[in-house]
Amino acid sequence: MTEELEIRREYYVLRSCAQDCRLNLGNTDAVAHRLAEWLDAHEEELAAHFAAQLGAGRPVLAHNRIQIALAGCPNACSEPQIRDFALIGVAVVEPGEGECSGCRLCERVCLEEAVTVAATVAIDESRCLRCGMCAAVCPTGALEVKARGYRVLVGGKLGRHPRLATELVSFCAEEECYPIFEQVLNFWFEHREKGERLGSTIERAGRPPLPAR
Repeated sequence: MTEELEIRREYYVLRSCAQDCRLNLGNTDAVAHRLAEWLDAHEEELAAHFAAQLGAGRPVLAHNRIQIALAGCPNACSEPQIRDFALIGVAVVEPGEGECSGCRLCERVCLEEAVTVAATVAIDESRCLRCGMCAAVCPTGALEVKARGYRVLVGGKLGRHPRLATELVSFCAEEECYPIFEQVLNFWFEHREKGERLGSTIERAGRPPLPAR
C-alpha cells in the first residue's frame, strides 16, 4: 500500500489517506492536489491574511496553519474530525436489480448493524455510515452503490479547547467540494478574530454559508 499523502506549506497542511486502500471510495489524491493547487495559487492572499492575523514578520507556527484532511472512507484514518476542513468519502447504497439470495453477508459485514435481511434488504439510514461495504460483498447485485461523493466537515481542532468538526454537508459530488472549500475559507477569513481557528469562528459567527447549487 502507498504511503499517506501529506502536502505541507507555510500556511497549510493537507493530509490524505492512502489512495490504493481497498476501502477508498474516491480519488482522494486528485482531490488533495486540486485543493493544494488552489491554495498555492492564492499564496499572496494567504500571506496577507496571516500577516494581519499574526503581525508582519511573525513566523507561522504549526497551530496557526490551515489544517485540511481527506479520508477515503468513514474509517477516517486521516483524522478529519480534528481538522479545519475535511472530506470523508461516502457511498450511497440502494436496492439493485439483482434478487436477494438471503445469504446475509451484508448484515454480517455492517459494523453499525444498519442492514437487515427479511423479505427484502433494508438499510437503517440513521445507523448507516455509507461505507459501501454491504454492496461490495453482495453476490447478486441486490445492493448497489448508486453514487459516490463526500461528507464535508468543518471546524475541528485539538489544543487547549478541543472541538470535533461540524458536518456541513452530508453528501456532495466531488466537483461540488471545491466551491464549498473556497466559500468556507472566505467565510473564515472574513469573520475570523485574531488567532481564531475555524471552529471558534463558527461558534461565534455561525456556520459558513454554502455556495448556490
